[in-house]
Formats: sequence, structure tokens, C-alpha cells
Amino acid sequence: MSKKYSLLALTNTYPVNRSDVFVNERCLLRDIETTSKEQKAKDRKQRVGAMEDNDTSDDGDDDERSLAMDDNDTSDDDDDERSLAMEDNDTSDDDDERSQASIEREQAADERCAKLITVLQRKGEFSNRTRNKTDALVQSFLHYLEADIYDMLCERGIDSCYYSAEDTEAKIETAIRFFPNVLSSSLSQDVAWDAEEPGEFVPLTYPNLHPIHRIINIRDYGVNFYCNYRGAPFIMLFVRLAIEFDQFTEELRGGLLCENIDGSNVLQSLMSSSNLLFGRDHNRLVDETFLEVLIQLRRIGLLTKEDIRRYGLLNRLLTSNYYFAENRFRFLVEWDPSAVREANNSGSLPLHNCNKYNKDNHNFVERFQLVFEYGIRYYPKKIGISLLFKKDSNGITPFQVACSNIAHGITSFQIDNSNVGYEDTMKAIEDSLGSNTAGPYNVVDALITAAIDEHVHLDCVYLLLRREPNVLENIDSVLDTDG
Repeated sequence: MSKKYSLLALTNTYPVNRSDVFVNERCLLRDIETTSKEQKAKDRKQRVGAMEDNDTSDDGDDDERSLAMDDNDTSDDDDDERSLAMEDNDTSDDDDERSQASIEREQAADERCAKLITVLQRKGEFSNRTRNKTDALVQSFLHYLEADIYDMLCERGIDSCYYSAEDTEAKIETAIRFFPNVLSSSLSQDVAWDAEEPGEFVPLTYPNLHPIHRIINIRDYGVNFYCNYRGAPFIMLFVRLAIEFDQFTEELRGGLLCENIDGSNVLQSLMSSSNLLFGRDHNRLVDETFLEVLIQLRRIGLLTKEDIRRYGLLNRLLTSNYYFAENRFRFLVEWDPSAVREANNSGSLPLHNCNKYNKDNHNFVERFQLVFEYGIRYYPKKIGISLLFKKDSNGITPFQVACSNIAHGITSFQIDNSNVGYEDTMKAIEDSLGSNTAGPYNVVDALITAAIDEHVHLDCVYLLLRREPNVLENIDSVLDTDG
């Protein structure tokens, strides 16, 4: 029963008349409704409060859960750190084990060596058989050790041999002093495919390959020419020890003038550069390192001024297909300026050769202009300018080579009758003549030289007349005076 009807039943117990009961009933109903509304409002307020409490409780739970998650993350981080620490400890333990194992191996090796030394010292106390066996083993040991040292000095790999930080010059010198004959040894074993037996290798023997040859020039994979700038400094050590132990005759200068399989001596090999595959920075190091060796050889008298022309060093340098070695070029020309006039076997001058071959680090104009400037610096009066038009054995002049290469940007020699490239070549010539500090050339002497020298192209006469159109009047006056 509802509150309304229960209250009505309660009121019926009092003795009242009907009208009073009606009035009282309406008042009572109004009071009941008011009370019901207040109760509902109170209930609503309690529910709202309860909901807010629930929200607060949820937020608290969420915060607690978030904190719990953070604690879990922190715990995970701690676990990771402990795991890393354990891994570090494991790595450290592994390193310690390897270090200990290495120490034990070294100790075992030292013990064996000490035992061997004792056996050799007391060899006379053994039986004849044991002494004979000991002698045979010692002979075999020394033979194989000497062969291994020779192979080490001649190692063909680019990153191998004694060019590491561990194998210092002092260690190499110690090995050579025990076996100095390795410096003059000239047989190197290699292997190649056997054409008759597929899958089999046959030994190959290369004569005339002394260690001093092998340390600077290497062919990687048989095709890419590589100059080993790291091995070049050992040349001085090899030469010094070879002279000390008389490994070569005096005229061979400690092996510097021994020829390899292609007929080149070490001085000529020091004119080489590596294949473009190895890059400009590598070849720059080759140029600098080889130059330092040349300077040291010059200081101790093992490289002479006459060697530059005798062995064609300047032309050899400029015929390298790979790189224009400017440092070595300046060194050679400034020491012996006459080298710019020296032709090789094909009649080519340095001014020919500087542009006949592809050089990665200079363009054609730069190389041509640099070599020409050195020519007119040391021979400013007449010879310097005539070098432009000196013919080789094929009748080709450096001027023609320059015009053709500058025009086409070619990497092999080509001549045509076009004027393409002529302006660039002429500009380089005019710039060089204008900046020459040695003074202007004697146009009369230059013209007469060009006219009477059969090896000088008539283009030289044309160039001189074009630059100095009044030169003929000067020649007439000279002839009149002489007459």
C-alpha cells in the first residue's frame, strides 16, 4: 500500500464528521503530495551525489590503474636495464674468456719456443739419428720461413701484407736482416686455371719480380691497375738493406734500376697512377706519397737529374691514362727544365702526351696550359713557343692535339680539319704568353727557327705572323744590317 492510502487509513481512526473529513482529506492529500515532491527531490539529490561519488571513485580507480601501469612500465624498464646489464656482463665474460684463452695460447707458444731452443742448445747430447733429424727439420724450417717472408713482401692483395699498423718498419727490417736474400729473389709463385684439366690449378712462375717492384704496383682482379701508396715508403728500407747486404750490383742502386717483366724499373714505376676506379682522393695520395719517395731518393743521391731524361720519367708520368700527377710533374720539370723538350720513342713531347690521354682531375685546357707555361717559362725566347708545333713521328703537333681534344672532349687521340676548339686553345696560349714573367719571346728568332726546322709545323709561322704582322719588316732590317 502506498503512503497516500496508508495515511488515509490512519486518519479514519479519528471521530470527525464528513465535511471535516473531506476538508481534512484534501489538506492531507496536499501535504502528502508536498511531502512526496520533497522526498523525490531528496532522492534525486542523493542519486546525483551517489553518481558524483561513483565518478570520483572511477577517476580514482583510473588514476590508480594508470599509476599501476606506470609502475609496470618502470618495472619493465628496470627489467630491460637488468637484461642489458646481464648481456654486458656476458659480453665482458666472453671477452675475458677470449683474453684468457689468448694468454694461454701465447704462454703455450712461448713454452714450445723455449723447449725448442733448449733442444737445439743440447743437440749434441742426443743420438746420431735425433741429431740428423734435428738438422733436417731446422733446414726445412729456415727454408719455409724465408719463403714465407718473401711471399709476405710480395703479397699481391690491396689490403694485405705488411701495410698494417701492427707490421711496423722495425719488424719488417728484423725479418729481412735474418733473410736478406729475399730482397734479390725474383721468382714468385702463383696459380692459374689448367686448360687441359678443368677445375685444376697449375703453378705459374713470374721472373724478375723483386719485392721492391711488387710493393707499389698491383693489378686488382687482373685488370685494374692499383698503386699501393702504403707500400711506397718501404722502398727506402729495401734499398738501404739491399745496399748494406750487397744484394745487387752497385749500378743497380739497391734494386731501383732492376727491370720488371714489362721492362720498367722502380723509378719509372714511381711515375704511375691508379685506375680511375679508385677515385681522385686515392690518386692524390699516390701522387703525394710517390713524390716524397722521389725527394728522399734525390737527397741520398739515388735519383739524379740525368735519370729524368735517361729513363723518360716526365713522358712516362704524362702518358698515364688515369690521373694528371701535378705534384710529380712540377718536381721533375723544375729540377730539369730540359725534360719538356724531350720526346719519347714515338716522337711525342710532354706537350703532346699531356692531352693524348684521359686525365680525371684536370680538363684538357688546364693540362695543356700548365705544361705550355712551363715550356715558355724556361725557354721564353723561341724554343718555348715552337714546342706547340713540334711534329711527332706521325706528323701531329701538340697544337693539333689540343684543338681536337678540347673540341671533342675525347679520351683517345683524334684529328679533324674543323676549327672547333681552336678558340679555346688560342685563348690558353694567349693567356700563358701574357702571364709569362720571363718576358716576351723574340719573334724574329722564333719565326726563323720555325721556318727552317723541318720538325716544326708551318702553323707556327702562321701564328707568329698573325700575332706580329710587322715581323717581316724587322727581318728585312736585320738582313740589311747583316748584308
